[in-house]
Amino acid sequence: MNDSDKIAILIDADNTQLQKLDAIMTEISTRGRIVVKRAYGNWKKRNLNKWENELKRLGIKAEQQFDYVSGKNATDMALVIDAMDLLSSNAFDSFVIVSSDSDFTPLAIRLHESGANIVGIGVQTTPESFRNACDDFLFLEKVGDNRIIIRLHDVFPASGDVHPTPFFGEPFNFGFSCFGQSYQPLSDTSIIIKTDNNVKRILIFFEFLF
Repeated sequence: MNDSDKIAILIDADNTQLQKLDAIMTEISTRGRIVVKRAYGNWKKRNLNKWENELKRLGIKAEQQFDYVSGKNATDMALVIDAMDLLSSNAFDSFVIVSSDSDFTPLAIRLHESGANIVGIGVQTTPESFRNACDDFLFLEKVGDNRIIIRLHDVFPASGDVHPTPFFGEPFNFGFSCFGQSYQPLSDTSIIIKTDNNVKRILIFFEFLF
């Protein structure tokens, strides 16, 4: 993938985690231009009733797929049909399939054979067949792990053995004395990093624990 790639993201809502959706979009947006964003599911199901607000917020098109027969999920077939339609348009360089379902292995193989770059995103227990059919496979548990987490009055990186630095609107260095830069809070969603010759603005994420 490169920054000019046109990307289609197809999300199997039955086989992914809603709380990771934002991190998924952030990760994929670094790999090119996301042109198509679609999530597939029977939105009348109780286990999917919390998806609506997040899909709206992230600008993801919700594709409704009813279960025609009790116990049978037609969502996978709808996703596959759309993927082949998008492939036939020759408008996309990369396809991202967000699912942990091995049933998408033939789809990944077919898209790959057509010259598209395939990225899969699923849990670590995703069958090896689907993972190997993709050019790149991201484990859902690790997506977003490199973000900065702010917990009420503490500021520290998502990983690493550090002591939290109190955060009361004062400059901070995330507990690392070796940084040598000054970090000044800018707003609820970003901070300014001041170095000797320039000033950079980066986004931060919030995680509140109660």
